[in-house]
Amino acid sequence: MAPASLPSRGDGYRADVGRRVDVDHLVSARVIAERLGFKRVQVVHYLFKADESFPQPVFTLSEMARPVRLWYWPDIEKWWRMRQRRKPASSAIADAEEKKGSCQN
Repeated sequence: MAPASLPSRGDGYRADVGRRVDVDHLVSARVIAERLGFKRVQVVHYLFKADESFPQPVFTLSEMARPVRLWYWPDIEKWWRMRQRRKPASSAIADAEEKKGSCQN
């Protein structure tokens, strides 16, 4: 007996499956901070909450005290390039790190 046909969105993916990504490109906030040269990982969390253009994570595990989020690195790279065109990156990072630093003191 052949399996029942699964619903399709018309683009080759099943309707009940989310976005497909290469798992080798999933990164945590810590990895994002390291790759973008942020001094503190908290800057990534701040940008996630404060910057509407910051990419949404592709995976969130919220069953823990602190949610575990993973982002797709190509999305972060694209966001970073666009952000650098709009505003000098150094001032954006400095603003974010200054705000996070003042919250911790």
